Amino acid sequence: MYGLAAVFALVVATQADWPKIQKNFFNTEIAADMFPEVITSAVKNTALYTALSFVLGMVLALALALMHELIVHDWLDHDYIANHTLGWEQLRERALNC
Repeated sequence: MYGLAAVFALVVATQADWPKIQKNFFNTEIAADMFPEVITSAVKNTALYTALSFVLGMVLALALALMHELIVHDWLDHDYIANHTLGWEQLRERALNC
């Protein structure tokens, strides 16, 4: 179930209209018009930082969940991993502990 959710989230993330999301989700001008004394440049930057942290954290969590499912179900190309990667054991350990 988690693997399907991770794949779905990955597909949605790659097909998303990011400029439109940035325009609407990160638009602090609406709040600045409503509450000019409250919304300052620091608040705008904090809102942007919080939103980006949330989105990036969610993307990283989904990637880790996808790695977990790939490892648990052994849907891996072991020859490729052995010949073309570094740090596989550390990544595998981290993904299995999530």
